[in-house]
Amino acid sequence: MVLMRCVVWAALIAALVPALPAFSQSHPGGSAAALPVTAAASSASPSALLSGDNDVWDAVSAVPVHLNHTPPLYDTDGKDDGYRPKASMRLIRQDSLLYLRLTWTDSTVDSIPAAKRYADAGEPELYKRQSEAIDQFRDAACIMTPSGKLEGANPSLVMGDVGHPVTLYYWRNGEGFVVGEAAGRGSTTMSTTPFPGYASHQADQWKVVFALPMSTASMPIAVAIWDGSRDHRDGLKYYSLWYEVNQ
Repeated sequence: MVLMRCVVWAALIAALVPALPAFSQSHPGGSAAALPVTAAASSASPSALLSGDNDVWDAVSAVPVHLNHTPPLYDTDGKDDGYRPKASMRLIRQDSLLYLRLTWTDSTVDSIPAAKRYADAGEPELYKRQSEAIDQFRDAACIMTPSGKLEGANPSLVMGDVGHPVTLYYWRNGEGFVVGEAAGRGSTTMSTTPFPGYASHQADQWKVVFALPMSTASMPIAVAIWDGSRDHRDGLKYYSLWYEVNQ
């Protein structure tokens, strides 16, 4: 009788739990997942691809982006309330560029006022700009890719590591699109190098297009999203596992 009940429960669990996609393994300490996705081909103009509202994107299948939430970084950070925005991405490969349109639900548009300069008697290199609103944060998104040629497993999702650095393609509401680099937690450096992109907010949803260099047949990417109204900043964010983009 006990054996029969175990068999029945096992069958019920198997029926209720959805099948999980196969994940590729990574190096110790790195990411343990790479979900395969396909980038569509398109003959549309770059300007059309850089418009997130262009009809060319309607012909591309949406890929759901499964998001996690980082744990609180400080005692003053709020606890994870379990909410996750509904997010998806559409991908188009054209020549050596990958156009990625990321969409996610967000009922608010969050930015921060620009810092101002004030007269100060201190050293000029120390007193440049003062923050106007330290309790306000921007909506933002980022696509992370391995830096250079990837040998072996994917980098750690915690901003890579010394042996597996990453390139960060950031969009910040009100600031635009810039490239950063990282080689582990707390090592992020931002450049002033812009890259092509597009962002709009309509009907409680962000649409952000990233134009990323892609010179190989496949490329791992990971997604991060910040919601300013939920006090997201720095490492406090939503993030995905690795996706393997193929032609």
